[in-house]
Formats: sequence, structure tokens, C-alpha cells
Amino acid sequence: MSHLALQRGRLSEAASLAQAGRKNANLGPKVPALSSRLYAMEARALAKRGEAEATRRVLDAAHEELRSAPVPAVSEWTSSFDSAALASEAALALQDLGKLSAAAAEAERAVSLRPGDRARSRVFGQISLALIRVQQGELEAACTVGNELLGACHTLGSIRATNQLNNLAIALNPYRQQSSVSDFLECLLAVNEQRAVLFADIGASPTMEGSYT
Repeated sequence: MSHLALQRGRLSEAASLAQAGRKNANLGPKVPALSSRLYAMEARALAKRGEAEATRRVLDAAHEELRSAPVPAVSEWTSSFDSAALASEAALALQDLGKLSAAAAEAERAVSLRPGDRARSRVFGQISLALIRVQQGELEAACTVGNELLGACHTLGSIRATNQLNNLAIALNPYRQQSSVSDFLECLLAVNEQRAVLFADIGASPTMEGSYT
């Protein structure tokens, strides 16, 4: 619920729900991954509100929760949340705060911690990293990361991935006069066309915002 509130821009609600979730979780057996995820959701909401000090404090608590587990704890009723997932959330929070160097470092960590068989999570980390590089003005680096992820996107059946790829294209579009950017956008357009066929086959339709053609 906190995550959904965050996606809808209800920042105070997202933070409150995360705090309530932790309070309720503390009534039962300790699940560090769940507590860490809830701290991460609160940090994302605080970051969007521009509360840098509070964001850092809550992110530190999220890291401490994962460190407190002697072995990776597995819960039957909640999805996994590990160091790579926390790094991805931290990257987004730091990006919202405008702390781009720190955000890039977290995004790189998220990608490095994701093995090749975790293609979906790895792609999201790479897209985040590429978007941060664009914000930093490091267009060559952004395109390098973008080209690395395109191969994994051909058959990745995720509308969210398609939308995020589209966001990357829109972010790069103002710089398409640079050859590296132009080449990447052409490759991305081809990949998105192939993905459109994939989604047509499974009866889904990605939401495309804006245009970069």
C-alpha cells in the first residue's frame, strides 16, 4: 500500500503506511527483509518531499535491518528484498534528492549484485543508472549502459520496462544530434518495435508517454 501511494504521489500517506507497516511487523516474528523494504518505501517518500537528512537516516535503518540478519531470512508471505533491491530503491531516493553521484553509485551497486539470471531486476537497475547518467550530463556513459541492457529487453515481458525505456529515450532525445545518442535511439526504437509485437501476442499494450521519433 505504501508503494502504491508513492506511485500516486501521495507522499505523506506513503510514509505513514510504511511506518504503520513496521509497527505491525514488529508484533510478529522478525522479518528483516520486510522491515528493510518498509524503511526503503518511507525513504522514497521522504526524498520526494526533499527531506534529505530524514531520507539518509531511514536508508541507514534499512541497511541496518539487512545487516542484522545472520542469514538471509525467508518468509512464506512476503517477497524477497535483498541488498540489490535496497540499492535500487536508494538510487531512486538519492536521485530525487539531486544527489546524483551517490545515486549513480547505488545504481551501479544494484546492477553488479544482480546476476544474469535476474534479467528483469538487472534491466531496471540499468535503466535507472542510464537516466542518472543523463542527468549528470554523461551522455556517452548513459548510452553505454543503454546498449548493454538492450539485449536483455528483446524478450522481457514487462510493460513497466517498456515504459521506463521510453522515459530514457525521452530524456536522451534533446541530445540526439550526438552520434552516440542517435545510434542508441535508433537501436532502442527497433527494440521497442519488437517488444510491441511481443505485447500484441500476449494481448497487452504498454503505455507510451511522449515521443522520441
